[in-house]
Formats: sequence, C-alpha cells, structure tokens
Amino acid sequence: MKKLLIPTLAATLLLSIGSGSAFAQEPGVPAAASSSTSAEAFDVSALAATVRLNINWPAVSGATDYRITIRDSVTDNVKVNQNTNGSRSFSFDGSAGTTYKVWVGAYNSQGTLIKNSIIQYVYLSENENPNTIAIQW
Repeated sequence: MKKLLIPTLAATLLLSIGSGSAFAQEPGVPAAASSSTSAEAFDVSALAATVRLNINWPAVSGATDYRITIRDSVTDNVKVNQNTNGSRSFSFDGSAGTTYKVWVGAYNSQGTLIKNSIIQYVYLSENENPNTIAIQW
C-alpha cells in the first residue's frame, strides 16, 4: 500500500502545482497572475507619490503679472499654464520621480513679455518634499 500511495500523492501534487490550483484554493491567497502577453494599459503614474514643488522668483521692474508653464519633460504634456495674478510664487503637486520643465514669464500692464526664465529639468524627489526652486532672472 505504501508503494502505491507515494507515487499517487507525488503525481497529484505535481499536477496541482503545475496548474496553480493548489495555491488558488487556499483562503487569503490570490490566484496566480496570468502570463498573457496581451496586457492592458496601466497608468503607472497613479502609483507615484505626489510631491509638492514650490517655485519663487524676485520681482521684475515694470512687471504687473507673471505666467507659469510646467511641462512633463518626457512627454512634453502641459501640466500647468496659468497666470499667477501678480504673485511671485507658485506651488505645483507633481509625481515623485518625474522631471518637469518650468517656464516663468514677467509681463507688464500692456501684456507684453518683458522677461522670462526656463528651467529645463526639475526632478521631483520623494526624499525632498516639498522641492523648492528659486528662479533667477
């Protein structure tokens, strides 16, 4: 009886493990992930931590307003494009591990650009929250 029982148990165990059913039947253990190559699109940016970027700049003589544009440096997608209503600072919540381009323009009361500055690569680090940059004209 022992000789027949061991090969039968071994064969049953190998078949169960091979199909994943031995683990899928355990309560609290998720079923094995599919190894299919037709993966659905998944937005990994949703997994990234949100990190604050504080931007500030000195006053520009004759400027009555400032505008700021922030773009993702990889995709070039615009994340922010707005008027600061005269404020010389701006805060942006971005994704940790992402690099952004920051542009700030100073405008006079006629809406003419009188000075601008661009920072090509601002990397948001989760270790420095908030991240702060100071624009120099």
